[in-house]
Amino acid sequence: MSLAAFRTALRLLACAGFLALLAGCASSHTAYLQDGRTAYLVQCNGVFGSWSGCASEAAARCSTGSYQVLARNHLDGASEAEAEASVAGQSYRVRNLLVQCQGEQFAWRVGTFVRRLPVSEG
Repeated sequence: MSLAAFRTALRLLACAGFLALLAGCASSHTAYLQDGRTAYLVQCNGVFGSWSGCASEAAARCSTGSYQVLARNHLDGASEAEAEASVAGQSYRVRNLLVQCQGEQFAWRVGTFVRRLPVSEG
């Protein structure tokens, strides 16, 4: 491989990496609320990221596909428009969605109940 071809390949690789950074992908992480309940922080950042991408990731993360939005961009109860307005001046758009899966709250309560049962000695 010649030096010119190698440089061209490096430039193409750098451009592809930069475009991947701008494109943004949806990802999710487990989060814990102050009262101990489990939630998920879904991030769909980037120029081409969208709230619908966050919604798809949240539905995929929840086993029932049903979830409740707790916050958008760390603003409790914010609509998509309000969350977009909070980052309007940024060149790299950040979109965070905090969701709780429907049914998770019941499972957490059952787990709490089970932990509080007295342990028998024997």
